[in-house]
Amino acid sequence: MEIFVIWLSYAYVSGVAFPFIFFPGLPAWKPIGDFIPFLSFIPFSLNTTIWLIAGLMLLAGILNFLARKRKVAVVFIMFAAFFSATANYYREVDITSEHHITKFLDASFFAQTKVKGTIIADPDQRDDFTNIDILPDEIIPDPEREPWNVVKLKGKTGYIRAKIYPSIGDYYHSISYGDRIEITSSINEPRKLSNPAGFNYAAYLKARNIYATTRPLRGTEDITYIGTGEIPVLWRIALGLKKRILLTIRKTMPYPESAFLGGVTLGLRGGVPLKVKSEFQATGVAHVLAVSGLHVGFVAFLLIAFSKIMKLPSKFSFVFVAFGLIIFALITGASPATRRAAIMFSIMEFFRSVMKMRLGHASVLTIPITAMIILIFDPLKLPDGSFVLSFMAVWSLAMITGPVERVFKFIGRGWLFLVFITLVLGSTVLVIINPAIFQDGDFVIKYLIIFALLFTVAIMRERRTPLSGFGIEYLPKWFVAFFYAQFAIQIGMMYPLSAVYFQRFPIAGMYANFIAIPLIGFIVQFGLLAGLIDLVFTSVGLSSVGITLALWINAFNWLCCRLFMGMATFFARLFPYPYMSIPSPFELLVYYLGVLLFVFWTPLRYQARLLFLRLADVFEEGYLRKRFFHIGSAIFVLIAAVISIIYATQKHTSRITFFDVGFGNSVLIETPDRKSILIDAGTGGEWGAGSSVIAPAFSRYNIRKLDYLVLTAIKPSNISGASHILNHWRAGKIYLPYNPDDLTYGTGYHKFLTIYGDWRLLANPRSSQAANLYLAWYELKEIITRDNTKVKKAVSGDIIYERKFGDNVFKVALLQGADAAGAEDNASTVRVSYGKTSVLITTQLGRAAQWELVEKRADALPSDVLLLPKNGNPAALTAELLETVAPKYAVFQYGFVPRARRTDDYFHESEIQRTIQNLDIHDIKPIRTDKQGAAIWTSDGENYTIKTILK
Repeated sequence: MEIFVIWLSYAYVSGVAFPFIFFPGLPAWKPIGDFIPFLSFIPFSLNTTIWLIAGLMLLAGILNFLARKRKVAVVFIMFAAFFSATANYYREVDITSEHHITKFLDASFFAQTKVKGTIIADPDQRDDFTNIDILPDEIIPDPEREPWNVVKLKGKTGYIRAKIYPSIGDYYHSISYGDRIEITSSINEPRKLSNPAGFNYAAYLKARNIYATTRPLRGTEDITYIGTGEIPVLWRIALGLKKRILLTIRKTMPYPESAFLGGVTLGLRGGVPLKVKSEFQATGVAHVLAVSGLHVGFVAFLLIAFSKIMKLPSKFSFVFVAFGLIIFALITGASPATRRAAIMFSIMEFFRSVMKMRLGHASVLTIPITAMIILIFDPLKLPDGSFVLSFMAVWSLAMITGPVERVFKFIGRGWLFLVFITLVLGSTVLVIINPAIFQDGDFVIKYLIIFALLFTVAIMRERRTPLSGFGIEYLPKWFVAFFYAQFAIQIGMMYPLSAVYFQRFPIAGMYANFIAIPLIGFIVQFGLLAGLIDLVFTSVGLSSVGITLALWINAFNWLCCRLFMGMATFFARLFPYPYMSIPSPFELLVYYLGVLLFVFWTPLRYQARLLFLRLADVFEEGYLRKRFFHIGSAIFVLIAAVISIIYATQKHTSRITFFDVGFGNSVLIETPDRKSILIDAGTGGEWGAGSSVIAPAFSRYNIRKLDYLVLTAIKPSNISGASHILNHWRAGKIYLPYNPDDLTYGTGYHKFLTIYGDWRLLANPRSSQAANLYLAWYELKEIITRDNTKVKKAVSGDIIYERKFGDNVFKVALLQGADAAGAEDNASTVRVSYGKTSVLITTQLGRAAQWELVEKRADALPSDVLLLPKNGNPAALTAELLETVAPKYAVFQYGFVPRARRTDDYFHESEIQRTIQNLDIHDIKPIRTDKQGAAIWTSDGENYTIKTILK
């Protein structure tokens, strides 16, 4: 029965995964005849047909079970679970309802729409703003011209996410779950992933049933409190407890430790300084800031301890623990990871206390059941990072820890253990010295060969003269068990999925978690205990006693918080936080097949042995072995031949990516032999182009070294992101738009502006534009000086890279240096040619520089694709340049800039239409990165294609 339940759960999860992986955008609400013409006689939609198939499969399973054909019944029931899961997924993504919020999206970012609704989750407080999720029930699409047109929304509407700022007034500090509010803003489609890699905000929101976002709400007129909606009793209890515990924390602990404690115990995201968050991420302990299964486990342990102190019977103990976990999940915002953990621990406690199962047995049964329960109610959670990471962490603990322990019983002693320790410590030291060292495939192979030889020598040495008294079993048992668990999580979850979801791997986490996880257990439990004690004593009129006891507890907890934060700072400074190559779906499949082979090696080997013995009964054993050898050799030769043919017929292709970096410039050139050349690096900052666009793309494209960096203009929108890139990828050579000897590291502010020579900045040196430019340049120059990188002034006629591939020559050349005109027109021009195809990159080229370029290099300008100068500004584009280049495609690297961050170069989106009209006259197709996402040009030297990330 237990095996049946496990397989049934996995069948349901697979049924949800199938449409998501293969047919995520299928309009399943259409008639089945639209997909399968010969079934057009069926008067149902595709999804209804899938439901009917699931019902028929279930009926067949029941009939076969009654006929005592249990194996056949099980198969039919599995298929019924699979098809019902697929149908449930398509039911959830169905947005065809006339009342769904996607039917009321505004065409303009500045439109005005009135929406009334209820806040359906605890507000997500951040450092400078708060996110609220709204369930709409009333909408006025055009309140200015048609205020009487009130649409009452019913049924499945989807949610709206709004970002509010403190400037909305006092209500900002009292906004709460259950409030009924009215907002006035534009209702927009969430921004989709518009670059090759990075954070997909739209997918993140969709997993939470959020299909629309608003313009940031900043004024008192943008949001109005109407009243309090209906709040379930459990939510009232949870929110009351949350506010009371938070008040105790703030009374008994100073900032920033109070913000940290509030985050790890109550799920508050705001208040923790950005520097602390960054250190936690680099150390690999950022998971403690988001309340997850780890925290729920500590709370479950605390509740189980209370139930034993109160000597509750098993059944009552289960109810007590489950109710406590539900309240804790609601207090912390009921995130996917918290819900998963609360359900899982409740089911596990039921199996443990009521069914009297062993912990290991219960956990194997609990994992798939919990996944099925969550996906029944919320199938969109399947691809969500919090869902996948939390389940894989628990699955790794349950399934991989045992095999890891068996392996270490073999290698965890004597000379083998000594070699293993040398391997781990040696790898750590090498990574600290050079974070990218293990991205070199040749080095990795040599490194593994050396240690394979060392392990061989160690095995031989151990047989002759054992190294007795030296092994992992001599360490404390709790440390060994924790080590096995951490090793299992690294194998099953951290190594591959960190690259998939974050493109980075926290090396320090393998060490820091030995301190972080036990310590956070004390911090969470003491924090909750202090709050509950204060609550209990206050409720009986002894508030002074309660706050005094809470103060004593949190005084010790303050030391624990300080130790935790200091530990994160230490490891963040000691260890690098490198980017990783993102594995392809095929690589992930191969990796996890290897993991499954490792986990189930013993039963698989046993089954293979049984199969061999059965075949041996039919054939002579020697004959069988000989045939197996021949068949295996033939398969190996066939695979090798296929791989050789693929490589032999593969064409040398080049790829150029025009990133969507907002109102800035950044272009990545990949040569046919996989050299990488980055032209500009966009904006900087925490969510700037360097960290959120270019670095993830480098991981996606498996770029291990930046061969050339060409900075075409000294503007924040061109150079600010370079600092982040150069901190993680060393550049072989950098081309600067000025003489490096003129602006050296340490050049003062006013001297910098004088040498730069832009009259607009010289006229107003106190402007934020001038200050931001200097800071961006200074940070870049500091990194170049630190790394002793080769730098060169961009000079007209320089050949950055040139090589012949077959009959075609690939060349990246500087047609014009950056000193062609005044500072406001100052920008280098790069031309990429490959055989019969070419691309011209004119990032911030002004009118005077364009005329000079046309006059001097007219013969070299004709190209298939043109990156428009000055982000497509019609006032900066000359007819002479368009007519001489005569491209078929023109790329706008454009994006909206908030008023507070605009510079003199910014122009409004409406002016783009003038440029587009000009392009239409010359029969040039426009490509806008703000609308179509990044544009990717691919060429084999004879032909080229250009596509965009968004349609």
